[in-house]
Amino acid sequence: MGNVRIRYRMTDDGTPIPFAKVYGVEEHGIRREAIDHHALMVIRRLRKAGHTAYVVGGAVRDLLLGKHPKDFDIVTCATPGRIKRLFPYARVIGRRFRLVHVYVTKDEYVEVTTFRSARADDPNAYGSIEEDAFRRDFTVNALYYDPFSEEILDFVDGFTHVRERRLVPIIPLDRIFEEDPVRMLRAVKYHARMELEMPKELVRKIRDDAWRLEEVSTSRLTEEIYKILACGEASSVWEALQRFHLFDHLLPHVHEVLGAAGPGIPLARWHEEFERLDRLVREGEVDRDVLILPFARLFVERDGMRDLPFKELYRAFKEFLRPFTPPNRDVDAALRRVLRKRRRKRRRRRRVRHVAVQDARGEG
Repeated sequence: MGNVRIRYRMTDDGTPIPFAKVYGVEEHGIRREAIDHHALMVIRRLRKAGHTAYVVGGAVRDLLLGKHPKDFDIVTCATPGRIKRLFPYARVIGRRFRLVHVYVTKDEYVEVTTFRSARADDPNAYGSIEEDAFRRDFTVNALYYDPFSEEILDFVDGFTHVRERRLVPIIPLDRIFEEDPVRMLRAVKYHARMELEMPKELVRKIRDDAWRLEEVSTSRLTEEIYKILACGEASSVWEALQRFHLFDHLLPHVHEVLGAAGPGIPLARWHEEFERLDRLVREGEVDRDVLILPFARLFVERDGMRDLPFKELYRAFKEFLRPFTPPNRDVDAALRRVLRKRRRKRRRRRRVRHVAVQDARGEG
């Protein structure tokens, strides 16, 4: 298989057993220049301080699939406290699992996590890189890229699964969504965006466990919904979420009116709005209030909404989005954008009618 090596470890009785595959650049084709320079800086400083560090997860997966990653996450053997001491502008965050945001500008950061232990009962127990690999959700997200040797370290056959475009869970199915229901959203997003095939057992498990999304905090769901909106392929992800019966648990009020008779939202309009958003996202960065514009347009178009006083419209729109809870300023800005545009359209229509009337009178 090209430039592929096997790493071995010794058992207690001295027997060597294989535990990881190492893929060289001839096999995977990812050059150091493809890695964000801020991520390279963080890895370089960690290594200079004597710590191992790799680019991990979605960035490696996306590069293998020929996509440009939005984020370059790093994993290291250094503890959060040690990382914080190495980087003056770092911030330790998280309750369930502590990680570090290393700020490289006022608003941009590189996310750095510590290798997790195999002890699932303690999310903040640190371990080895091999233990960390088996704590990740899917094999395609458990690849470790060394930008200096330009090698990929693979403990779970994730490289093969990326090449085969298969989404294979690492955590047993009886635990994977019980531990974290948000993994269902990510699985469907990978399936929709990257055309990764899911095994039938995984599909069945997602549909059976869809209700678990209702147990997730609004802050986590909001974060995941923003990721969907900003991915550039939100329209196809929403469609997949509907097929997997997750949409009605993710956005129950929106689901109630999609395609409904009377004041409902026709599915064709839904797709039209999110395809428009996808084009904007692919053209460049957009403000967070723009990300929720499709919801605002579709909501205001419903019968009985156009003539509401702004305060009532604002409250009704926030309730419509729940449990998705964008910041108040974004809700306000999105609604005002839509209303301003509608007012401009009405003024243009009035002007056109006025000119038509004047022309008719002149001809008479």
